[in-house]
Amino acid sequence: MYAGLRLVSLLAYWWLAGQASADPWHNIGVMWDSVFYRNIALNGYPKELHFFRGDRPGTEVTQAFFPLYPMLMRWIALTGVDLTLAGMLISTVASLVAAWGLFKIGSELRGALTGTMLAGLLALLPTAVVQQLVYTESLFIALAVWTLHATMRHRWTLAGLLCVPCGLSRPTAGAVVSAVVLTALWVLYKRTDGWRPLPAIILSPLGLLSYFGYLAARYGRIDTYFVIQKNNWGETFDGGKTTWKTLTTGLTAGGSVELPRIVTALCLLALPALIIFMLQERLPLVLTVYAMASLTTVVSMHHWAGTIPRYLMPVFPLMIPTAHALSRSRLPTRITVLLTLGLASGWYAAWVPLQFSMAP
Repeated sequence: MYAGLRLVSLLAYWWLAGQASADPWHNIGVMWDSVFYRNIALNGYPKELHFFRGDRPGTEVTQAFFPLYPMLMRWIALTGVDLTLAGMLISTVASLVAAWGLFKIGSELRGALTGTMLAGLLALLPTAVVQQLVYTESLFIALAVWTLHATMRHRWTLAGLLCVPCGLSRPTAGAVVSAVVLTALWVLYKRTDGWRPLPAIILSPLGLLSYFGYLAARYGRIDTYFVIQKNNWGETFDGGKTTWKTLTTGLTAGGSVELPRIVTALCLLALPALIIFMLQERLPLVLTVYAMASLTTVVSMHHWAGTIPRYLMPVFPLMIPTAHALSRSRLPTRITVLLTLGLASGWYAAWVPLQFSMAP
């Protein structure tokens, strides 16, 4: 289901790129975040920090990008594989692992068909194209999904161990760490699993803290990562002011050039309903905590409006009610919805870089 729907989207993207006389490979590995991952894989992190504003292209520092993904790229490149291809291989394999994990979670919660629909929905999100590009989303989602699955099954040591590389992949792993630790503490409080949750509490923060600690030790200040995000990328907590502005301006935007803002505004507008439906499903505690922690991080930060749908992509518990509803619908309805969304995802993937020249 996942691979088939991604193929539909990618074929639509490829065809649209051809219609626009554009090279569909142009943005892969040579633009946006992929440039930074390639640089880290080739050269490691620089010895010095240079603090500039993020609106000065070329001045952004690579230390804002976590090390696991470029490290894997470098290891694969040692076999002679091109770095860009290495990144795409990691992303593609990780996306399949993530889809399998979503199937497992959906199946255990609401049955195999819901699991299948949940895996399929991952392929249909507006920014799903990055799941096969040189981006970390697929790797992070795969690690997060299987960490949360292990926590659901009370496999505490495995959950803690999986959370370590998760914390080395993206800063949003903080939501995964929070979900695992809080769930383990709740189980300890209820005394339903003895002392078995302790390894999860001890292990799960180590990946995230180790990278923060590395930056602090190397550059001489404990808040190095947060200073980088604020001064070089303009990303900082603003209590949701940027999100609210994005929502209000996106809904009133005019002209096709504003399409990414409109899509972002529609995603934000749908969040309250998605949250209510998710809470009505009475999901396991670890999934609810993860979803709410992730959402809090995304909506309370200042960042470019067009990236918000990508930042929301890993919050898969929000898709569980939709997957469950699709599983109970008639087969023609499911086919129509999935194929339509697959083509729309491919169209959006082509439109943003080809017409808007901005990162998805």
